[in-house]
Amino acid sequence: MPGEFTSLTQEKKNSTDNTLTNNTLPNNTLKVKKCKIVNHPTGEARSCVVIGGTTLAIRCTQQLQAAGYIIVAIFPTESLFSEWATSQNIHCVEAREDLLTLSKTQSICWLFSIVNPVILPALLINQFSQGAFNYHDAPLPRYAGTHATSWAILAGESQYAITWHLIGSMVDSGDIVVQRHVDIKNTDTALSLNLKCYQAAIEGFTELLNNLENGDIPRRQQDPDNRSFFSRRRRPDAAGCLLWNKKAQELSSLVRSLTFGVYYPNPLTLPKVLLRDRLVAIGTLQVMYTRSDHKPGTLLGISEDHWLMTTSSEDIRISFVNSRGNPINALILANQCKLEIGDQLPTIARSDIKTLTDIHEQLTEQELFWQKRLARFSTPMLPFRLRATIDKIPDWHMSEWKRVLNHSSLISTELVQHIICAWFIYLAHTSNDTQFQVGWAQAEDAVHSSKWSSFFAMIIPMEIYIDLQQRLTEILNSISSEQQLLEKNRVYPCDMVSRQPVLRAINPLHNNRPWPIGISVIADYSEDITNKNAIQEHAIVGEIMTLQIDKNKGNFRFIYNSKLVAVNNIEHVASDLALFSNVIADSKNLNIVANELPIYEFSR
Repeated sequence: MPGEFTSLTQEKKNSTDNTLTNNTLPNNTLKVKKCKIVNHPTGEARSCVVIGGTTLAIRCTQQLQAAGYIIVAIFPTESLFSEWATSQNIHCVEAREDLLTLSKTQSICWLFSIVNPVILPALLINQFSQGAFNYHDAPLPRYAGTHATSWAILAGESQYAITWHLIGSMVDSGDIVVQRHVDIKNTDTALSLNLKCYQAAIEGFTELLNNLENGDIPRRQQDPDNRSFFSRRRRPDAAGCLLWNKKAQELSSLVRSLTFGVYYPNPLTLPKVLLRDRLVAIGTLQVMYTRSDHKPGTLLGISEDHWLMTTSSEDIRISFVNSRGNPINALILANQCKLEIGDQLPTIARSDIKTLTDIHEQLTEQELFWQKRLARFSTPMLPFRLRATIDKIPDWHMSEWKRVLNHSSLISTELVQHIICAWFIYLAHTSNDTQFQVGWAQAEDAVHSSKWSSFFAMIIPMEIYIDLQQRLTEILNSISSEQQLLEKNRVYPCDMVSRQPVLRAINPLHNNRPWPIGISVIADYSEDITNKNAIQEHAIVGEIMTLQIDKNKGNFRFIYNSKLVAVNNIEHVASDLALFSNVIADSKNLNIVANELPIYEFSR
């Protein structure tokens, strides 16, 4: 786990041997050393710094206090540890640089890295006179890296361990000082195994402190030939979809490895089933004693709480949950998908499995960006009042195209930005909202292929801050920067909202179109009369209304739900926006402050 000061340049894939004979390396591969404690003036040998987070870091720090250690500082990597340290009047540092400065000005013996995602530089590690220890929630060297408990369950391991080790030259590579055995049962989930590791970690830390007290720490070198490293970006095949040609126990391992409980974030993906027109998350999977002769993926039975399915070995019984984690009526689900007993569920081609897995792993670096942005969910007030209706089925209509006349000198990208700028200033002026989000449909690429539309969000939040005291050029620059930021971060997996408790609590994020107002950009629009509804559905980005821009023709129009929005309201807004867009598209106005531009007021 991070806490080391270099990264592994190459990953070694998990060994095909799924048996862990014991929780340490074989005796003939270990070089056992003794770590002697250097005598220091009274108190100095017990000075330390703790870096990390979660309740485990708190528990271990409490153990250090009880053992008489001087906690010189804490470097918290999350708020829970920080708040606790503050309540205990323990000094907190906020950055590695601050910790380095502190360690240079004050002699400190020990560093304890506990559930720490921060990479520590060698210069910092070397400041601690006695050494630095890191906690890893897995047996080393077999399971170096991240999310090890899930990978061990997925690999079918029955024996496991946690490790306290010295911080070495690579991630999770230092000499082992304590290892505690943990059994994995065939019913264990990521949640239950993490809880077992939590208890073992506390017991292991007690053992480590006792060894420090005795001044004699056994050390065992790790065998690099037995090392497997699991990258933070690595994800299960096919984004966690059940692959019916797998054995029942393998599918059970997949579901259990991705079950983290409703109160904890799921950092990987949800176990899921691909149906004809949707993905559905798995709630539970039970391996049966029966083994049917039907092809894998055949639907054998349907009831209100489960389906009975075939695999390449035993049959399985699966239940489903919605995006909020609540049970789904399996009988209703089958009816919605027009599935009957004897039907075979879709399979994912081998080439598609690799493509889907690659895309999923490529997007992992952007997940934190999207988690933070979605947690700030906000929408502007609409520039009109909505109609009262109890009918939830939308009736989509389109306004007439409006043309921006002063666009001849603008390239298509600039034209889009000018229309968006006019729309945002208009919304800020009519709603008094200066910071908000609207739905945005990214330009189509491999991720946005209709083949993967169930897996990845097709609508993402464009976030903007509008200061009406800024000049138009400044606002246009901020819109351009936002577009570049969205292109860089692409999209996020649809199940990310369900995997994060903070996001799961935001109700609109469970909708297909979370934002009431959306923006879509097209090129050279021509209406297909024979497939008009499909074109409209593809273009709809906002739950209530979408500003659709044709970047080549200099046109825009609104697509809106007529059950909520009156046509005269849309026509009024469209006319105002056309006039306002022409003002902004005129280069003579670019240095004018936004609040001084002519705004055509809309009567709400």
